[in-house]
Amino acid sequence: MQWKVSMTGKDRLVVLPDTIPDNVPFDATIDGRSVQLRWQRATRALFILDSKVGTAWTSLNLRTKSVSKFPGESDLAVSSEFLPAGAKTPVIMDATVSLHIPGQESRAGAAAKKPKVVRSQITGKVLKVLVKAGATVNAGDTLVIIEAMKMENRVLATAGGVVDTVKITEGETVSTGAELVRFKQS
Repeated sequence: MQWKVSMTGKDRLVVLPDTIPDNVPFDATIDGRSVQLRWQRATRALFILDSKVGTAWTSLNLRTKSVSKFPGESDLAVSSEFLPAGAKTPVIMDATVSLHIPGQESRAGAAAKKPKVVRSQITGKVLKVLVKAGATVNAGDTLVIIEAMKMENRVLATAGGVVDTVKITEGETVSTGAELVRFKQS
């Protein structure tokens, strides 16, 4: 299977086998670079063979926080966290994943015309809107803060751009999948 993974504005082509065995090494490629991976279903951990150390497997300690697919969109919004080897603090990774179809690059112009939209991953009350139309934001900037179950949840920009419209107001209640911010086409 070929997947196109977009993280912080950069696309990567990931090729995985159709069937991923449990706790058995398998070959994969990331942007044309061959890697060897091992998935351990019981612990939900993904290991990568560290070629610098020889036969040492490095755990990525992957934990999926959420996976969302919205009606009419082919992409999946995935939020995961992993603990790199030797780190004490987990790294949160927000990505857009879509099944890669050969020849898809020739339709890149059509995809570029599709406006970029940030949607709510949770149902809750909008506490703060930190951007307005015309604002320039970078990947990782906080756009909106939503309260759910007495917790503040920050909605971050997955890529940089210029805000076209803000679809919500402070105090409003939003549902999962609601459009929050729309960016101008580049």
